[in-house]
Amino acid sequence: METYGQHDVHSRADVIARVFEMKVRVFITFLKEDKTFGEVQAYLYTIEFQKRGLPHCHMLLWVSKSEIIRQPADIDKLISIKLPDPVLEASLYRTVTTCMIRGPCGPFNYKALCMKGGKCSKHFPKPFHEATTFDKEGYAHYKRNPLTHHIMQSGTMIDNGYLVPYNKRLCSRFDAHINVEYCGWNMMVKYMFKYISKGVERVRFVV
Repeated sequence: METYGQHDVHSRADVIARVFEMKVRVFITFLKEDKTFGEVQAYLYTIEFQKRGLPHCHMLLWVSKSEIIRQPADIDKLISIKLPDPVLEASLYRTVTTCMIRGPCGPFNYKALCMKGGKCSKHFPKPFHEATTFDKEGYAHYKRNPLTHHIMQSGTMIDNGYLVPYNKRLCSRFDAHINVEYCGWNMMVKYMFKYISKGVERVRFVV
């Protein structure tokens, strides 16, 4: 019985991994054809297994020079950190409130796994900003409006400070958790070594 149970678990994990890889390929094809962020020049990704062994994809995307983000206003066109209108964007609102909310943690839940020393290790809730800006290191600080709120099933009321950055087009198309961030030079280097290439040495590329 024990041997059968282990085999069953391994088979299920294999199916999940294969289906997820298929979804990643569909996702990449969509980015190329839809040109959500512009003409795709190159992409790099790795798949890791998080939380209960489920797969998670980290991806970097390079677009053509003419479509590279240079101004904060360019970010606002592609990345949202606000709750959609529950009436005018009902479907997107459901996806965002289901998939793109962090926690809640902090004062709402000190027992959350991300809490270290009484604070969220991911720095949620994020501070509010009237406009998107770049700091001197080139990192983006996204516009966050403090006025909109959402009541979760637990009865907890959260605001935009707990939202994970997302792209409206991708969330609407795939109805899934797809965290989208702007990667300037410093952020790209950090992302490559913290997420893309962490773990054992490996490489797979296509020219």
